[in-house]
Amino acid sequence: MIKHILLSTAIIFSNVQLWSQQVNYPLTNKVDQLDNYHGHEIADPFRWLEDDNSAATKAWVISQNELTQSYMQRIPYRDKIRDRLKELINYPRYGLPSIAGDYIIYAKNEGLQNQAIYYREDLRNGATEVLLDPNKRSLDGTVSASIIGFSQDKKYMNYLLSKSGSDWQEMYIMEVASGKNLDDKLEWVKFTGASWFENGFFYARYPKPEPGKELTAKSEYHAIYYHTIGEPQSEDQLIYQDIENPLRYHSLSLTEDRRYALLYISRGTDGSDIYYSALNKISGLKFEPLITGFDHRSSVIDNEGDQFLVRTDIGASNYRLVLVDPKNSDRSKFRNIIPEGSNLLESVSAAGGKLFVKHMKDVAHYVSEYSRDGKLLKEIKLPAIGSVSGFGGEKDSKQLFFVLNSHITPPTIYKYDVSSGSITPHFKAESRENEVELVSEQVFFQSKDGTRVPMFLIYKKGLKKDGQRPVILYGYGGFNISLTPSYDAFTRAIAENDGIYAIVNLRGGA
Repeated sequence: MIKHILLSTAIIFSNVQLWSQQVNYPLTNKVDQLDNYHGHEIADPFRWLEDDNSAATKAWVISQNELTQSYMQRIPYRDKIRDRLKELINYPRYGLPSIAGDYIIYAKNEGLQNQAIYYREDLRNGATEVLLDPNKRSLDGTVSASIIGFSQDKKYMNYLLSKSGSDWQEMYIMEVASGKNLDDKLEWVKFTGASWFENGFFYARYPKPEPGKELTAKSEYHAIYYHTIGEPQSEDQLIYQDIENPLRYHSLSLTEDRRYALLYISRGTDGSDIYYSALNKISGLKFEPLITGFDHRSSVIDNEGDQFLVRTDIGASNYRLVLVDPKNSDRSKFRNIIPEGSNLLESVSAAGGKLFVKHMKDVAHYVSEYSRDGKLLKEIKLPAIGSVSGFGGEKDSKQLFFVLNSHITPPTIYKYDVSSGSITPHFKAESRENEVELVSEQVFFQSKDGTRVPMFLIYKKGLKKDGQRPVILYGYGGFNISLTPSYDAFTRAIAENDGIYAIVNLRGGA
């Protein structure tokens, strides 16, 4: 039997003596800082803490950390909680695979590794090798890696390295078959992908900050560049920059047939303008408006000849898929391919010559297969109810990957055969012996204005709900992010000790 080494919440809250002990916080100095904003004087006595490179700020952080650790070390059951959580997160975790020519590229964390390792599996013989191990890039394991693109012939891949959680990243290029890095190194990269065309790719970066201000300077003038393989970054060609709006973000993607370049411009995390340009050559791209207005969210899925398939919330709060003619892109001329329905149309991917459409109903995902002209072909029967991501690929893809996640079991990677519709497990986390069986129950309640709100309850099977159980209630509502089912070690730790973890799905989260 698994040892239940977490103490019950009742015991935790009985340690009143610990909580009531006097805590002597380090002195935080105040300064005379007064700012005038539009005729209003605003005091900011802690402005000095904004200088993260000053000796005073560093000393303050050290003293705060020392206080926290001295308090935590007095909690008698803290080590037991930590040890149990360590057990719970120690299982293999896989990332969604990508097919690159003769290889499958995927990320895997054995359980307690600081960073996932990228592997290359040869489709011809099944041989698997380490392709990229970011854990070897630093002694403390704080360098992370992410793959962001492949060349059109799948010979090369782009990957980013980030140090200590910084948004600043460095981009490198690797030859997939050999695992060798090219000499190319791109710096001051942030918020970017890599879209390949001819012998290079488009990407986004900022100007080089002044020395010593890399982490404090305002991020301005995000711009699109084109990098040619083998050339120094200083020779990269500037494709697009908005000098008049320095705080805007930009990204550039290409249609799969490389006929069009799509430029996205946003002011923040919500809403964007979309411009397009014919892609005959790198220089002289002329971007024309396709969909403008930051008050809506739209994304181009693919092109159909000279027109674009666009998922949009324009005229559809639950989103719809429309066909947009760039020569007549008036919103009244959008042609419905998949009309808005009663459930949120969360995503559309074009792969295998089909459209894979993900809807969300009551915070669970459902996937359907459509023809490219919007005819429903089949509802895909998923192995379980939960959260789904994936089904990406190219027009000639024969197999697609997706991941299915739930509250009570670790994520499983599945393979979907486009021609037959068969689903088979590809990577599945092994279950632990004698694992406590949990229940994920969805309930509904009325908000104060009568709105029906869903909520998940995760608890141990057979638990008596008698009003005496400790409950952690959590909710998140912002950026149209929904708390769909996902496995979490902390949730399991609460539930297996007779607690209930409740997740409220707020309206701000889509």
